[in-house]
Amino acid sequence: MGLHRAVSSAHPEIGRILSERLPITPNPHVEIDVLAEVLADDLTPWPEKSWLVIDDYQEIAGVAAPERFVETFLLSSSVNLLLLTRERPAWASARRILYGEIAEYGRDALAMTYDEAAALLASPSRVHPELLEVTEGWPAVLALAAISPSSSKGPPMASALYRFFADELYYRINEPTRRGLWEIALMTPTRRATIMRMLGSSRGTSVIEVGTQHGFLTEREGDLIEIHPLLRHFLEEKLLQESVQLRETLVERAFRHFLERGSWDEAFHLIARFELPPLLPRLLAASLPELLTLGRTETLRRWISRGDAAVTDPIVGLTGAELAFREGHYYASEVLAEAAAGSANASGHTAARALIVAGRAAHAASREQESLAFYRRAKKASSSEELGRVALMGELVAAIELEVPGAVELSKTLESSSDLLPQERVVLAGRILNLQTRYALRVDLDAGRAARQLLHLVDDPLARCSFRNVFGYVLAACGKCEEALSLTDEQLSDAERSRLNFVIPYALCVRALSRAGQRYFDEAQEQLAKAEQLATKTGDRTAVIICRCLRARTFIAQGSFQPVFSESPHTHGLTNSLASELLASHALARAGAGDAGKAFELALTADKMSGASETKICVPAARAVANLRLGRSDVALLEALEALRTAIGTGMIESFVAAYRGCPELLTCLLQEKNAHEDIALILTLSGDQVMQNVTATHSVLALSPREKEVLSLLGFGMTNAQIAQQLFISLATVKVHVRHIFEKLGVDSRTAAALRAVQIGRDHAAPEATNDGSV
Repeated sequence: MGLHRAVSSAHPEIGRILSERLPITPNPHVEIDVLAEVLADDLTPWPEKSWLVIDDYQEIAGVAAPERFVETFLLSSSVNLLLLTRERPAWASARRILYGEIAEYGRDALAMTYDEAAALLASPSRVHPELLEVTEGWPAVLALAAISPSSSKGPPMASALYRFFADELYYRINEPTRRGLWEIALMTPTRRATIMRMLGSSRGTSVIEVGTQHGFLTEREGDLIEIHPLLRHFLEEKLLQESVQLRETLVERAFRHFLERGSWDEAFHLIARFELPPLLPRLLAASLPELLTLGRTETLRRWISRGDAAVTDPIVGLTGAELAFREGHYYASEVLAEAAAGSANASGHTAARALIVAGRAAHAASREQESLAFYRRAKKASSSEELGRVALMGELVAAIELEVPGAVELSKTLESSSDLLPQERVVLAGRILNLQTRYALRVDLDAGRAARQLLHLVDDPLARCSFRNVFGYVLAACGKCEEALSLTDEQLSDAERSRLNFVIPYALCVRALSRAGQRYFDEAQEQLAKAEQLATKTGDRTAVIICRCLRARTFIAQGSFQPVFSESPHTHGLTNSLASELLASHALARAGAGDAGKAFELALTADKMSGASETKICVPAARAVANLRLGRSDVALLEALEALRTAIGTGMIESFVAAYRGCPELLTCLLQEKNAHEDIALILTLSGDQVMQNVTATHSVLALSPREKEVLSLLGFGMTNAQIAQQLFISLATVKVHVRHIFEKLGVDSRTAAALRAVQIGRDHAAPEATNDGSV
């Protein structure tokens, strides 16, 4: 973030993606290369005359993660870098120096010469050869020599030179001034006005004058006051020799000063330097949200490892829970957070924060009942409206997953909040869309479109991608395929820019669902194969199962049921909604293949598990098809009407479209009910399919040759044999042979029945679309 701030001071837009990516990075030290590349991406091209300067690099030299970050950042960008360090970076190899990639200026090149030292000391007579020798031209020590009159009497022993000068200056000032310098050393103010507020006007003026006169302070133009780090260290050592009461009084005052300024590292320096671990909980309580947002998990881990006497404090436990969560240790996170919340010393605010962490951890571990209980406890413990809303949001997620009856009321409570920030509105809109699909309610596309307009105001890329995933899926399932594809393109671009690779399989699933809806079945299968491969590589089982559900319905839509059975519908460890969707899709495939017994068994199991839209459509559709195969047309009609009503009622037509495309007899059955005709026409219009009727075939169009698929596609446009022959540049006799083979392979006995099966042909293989007059 220091690099980000430095480069953005000259170029404000630089680094925005990094600042968005850090808060959602569980282990920044693991994703060093990714984060460095994200920052470097914004620096192309880097202005040739601009330089980035890093001082005191030795503070991170030898530490693998930050050194790797700087190296990757430099290799990925064209930045001109000036590095000041007492230790050579690990990446500054001899080869890079030899090849001229790095120019190194060592101590000898930077040391003051005789003439430079004489100019500094204001008199050549004061430059003793021994002085120059023992200082080795070190500017900091020579500067002290310039201030001290004792340097003209000859230098002391080399090992004591620095302390000699500093001691001499220190003991020439009075006690009140020393105390003022201690406070300045502890708080390191940068402005004269700040020192005046700290010490009072009269005393502050005196301390600045004396401190400047004796070289402890340097006053520059613009009201700037500086104290050299070496002198600061010296003054802190002197303070350590004073009484405990005085030391703790001054340190406590400086500590409060740093907390008020948000100077977290400076505050911890005091804790470590003066061995005051009891102050750590106060620092954590103030800094934890910001440091987690900045991805500074290693800093927090280092702090709590130094906590000693404070390890039992609830805020330390909360910090440990947050870190365990980011490491993927969800049960440990849950236990630590619950213990912190139950501590006798935990305030209501800390308890609520801890219970929210416990709820997140339980949700990540698929322990939804426990997650729901934690969020409800957090809501009761919360003393602020903001934390209460976070707890309510979490409760809504768990309630939706468990499909508890109160979820709808929870969503209404959140919707009624008038002070929601844009990001909260987007997150809530996504969760409400999820709720609507999970409870088979009417999906509100207009609310989704409204939330989409706020995405540019959301600085959390995970929140943006999560919303786009849910809304994109809903759009595709509602037949709004082009709109879904547009949204998915945005999502993929955002995910790739923010290096959120785990988002990509979900985006590819939405793209596949859209292309399948448009009958580009081959392309849909390719997208699903790619998505499953990526999800399998990262161990994302949820994404893998979503791929399998969509693949099953893509095969079903083509009247090809056997490939669905090659993947057993294992549901262990899945959420009820996802497990039921997988079983319901398999039930539909079994029904289409004529295995009525297995279809009924799977449908019954799925129906008991969830009330999600996909399940509520596929289950009655599967039962309808199975009953039709058994000759039970009356029962089949009731089931088919149920599937149709759910599709129309929710707007989520995709499962119903896949069912009738693969099993056209479903529509034949529904056509018996005149009141259903209007709904059927609406779905056929939304899906882009022709009107279907009087079709009872069960054979798959995948059995057709590529030429036969072309002929069937043109049959679907109502072309005559002669028009087909002209279109495909083949003889009329050849067309008749192809038509006969199509009849045989599809098990149909009329051109109309064959033409209605054309919707099962992927557009990947279809012939050019024809106009109403038969021209192309």
